[in-house]
Amino acid sequence: MQHVLFALFDNEKDAETCMQVVRALPGLSEACTVLLHHDKVNRHDVPLAETSAREGVTTGALVGSAAGGLLTGLVLGPLGFIAAGPLAAALFGILGGGAAGALGGGLVGAGEPDPVLKDVEREVKAGKVLLSVEVENATQADDIERICLDHHGRIARKPVFGFWSDRLHRHDAA
Repeated sequence: MQHVLFALFDNEKDAETCMQVVRALPGLSEACTVLLHHDKVNRHDVPLAETSAREGVTTGALVGSAAGGLLTGLVLGPLGFIAAGPLAAALFGILGGGAAGALGGGLVGAGEPDPVLKDVEREVKAGKVLLSVEVENATQADDIERICLDHHGRIARKPVFGFWSDRLHRHDAA
């Protein structure tokens, strides 16, 4: 599984030094991508994991479940379309609405960049320098994160839950 790490730097010197240290890491394969972004982030080359698909699935499932459960519980149950009654109709609606909402939300979210990527892009436009590193495993990502923090970088993180609007940034040095 690929992991993408975004580190923001206040100046280009720290970012370039960090990039050289990361590229010199032993065990870093040729498949790993290390890029430095000065004035803009190219969103067209973003992997699916860096889109809003996860947030779309989460939001779609929640909204679909609520709407499906409410509508089928209130409409289909009392009208007798489902013989087991309003509770069974609501359960059927929750499951069906959640599945349909998750599918629709995932498809819509896949077309949008990840909210963290939007925040990072805004900071790069404001003058920060971005180092993006795509690695093969979590151990490499942890090692590179420590290197970035040692060179005064700030790691941009995804929110814990897809529907939270808060962005988690790590400001402390290792």
